[in-house]
Amino acid sequence: MAVSNRLQRIDEIRGFTLISMIIYHFLWDLRYIADFDIGWYEGTASNVWQKSICITFIFISGFCFSFGKKRLKRSVIIFMCGALISAVTVFLMPENRVVFGILTFLGSAGFITVLFDKLNRITVSKIEEDTFNLTMLIGMILLFISFFNVNYGYIYFPKKTLLPKYLYDGYFMTFFGFPDPYFFSTDYFAIFPWIFLYLAGYYTQKIIKNNNTVIKYLMNDRFRFITFLGRNSLIIYMVHQPVLYVVTLIIMKMG
Repeated sequence: MAVSNRLQRIDEIRGFTLISMIIYHFLWDLRYIADFDIGWYEGTASNVWQKSICITFIFISGFCFSFGKKRLKRSVIIFMCGALISAVTVFLMPENRVVFGILTFLGSAGFITVLFDKLNRITVSKIEEDTFNLTMLIGMILLFISFFNVNYGYIYFPKKTLLPKYLYDGYFMTFFGFPDPYFFSTDYFAIFPWIFLYLAGYYTQKIIKNNNTVIKYLMNDRFRFITFLGRNSLIIYMVHQPVLYVVTLIIMKMG
């Protein structure tokens, strides 16, 4: 999608979320690396803040999946960026390592959504497109809610149901959302439950793509610099944490 035809407001929302994430990570560094006393940061407010960031990013990433033609290549690049972050943190900062982090998930979600995209093209030729997309969107939202706590050993289907412990064994199952008891990562986003949120974003885009009123609204933005940040979110994500880490070390030495 050319810059002139981009849904600028989506980039704008992603830009604001990116700023929120950078502030959140900076406070994390101050609290857990510099050992600053930020009591509230370990409470409910911080958890809600963190969830709002990741939910927005994942939903928007799914929403934007259909933009552009090189979707598989884009997914590979994102996945490899996640692998790079994992390798660097495991070898240089094992106590703060990132395994199966957000970029690894987004790359993997892209691979999975390629299949859903093909399914969508086959299915919508047989039934009414809007009905299909709306049904899938509702289904993905319900599945996301049902599987939201799968990482903690249970789902809601149709009520709270404990899952068998043998599912939570090894890195392979950890990748899918069933973390091994000895697994540790400072940034963990497994396939389940987050793939359902990603696909909810994907089907939302399918529903509104022919709504001229919504599209016209989304093509306008108010804060061009914020939109620029959102448009370059991957690059900024890759460099922001090393920069914050250096800044944190400088603050520690000054203190």
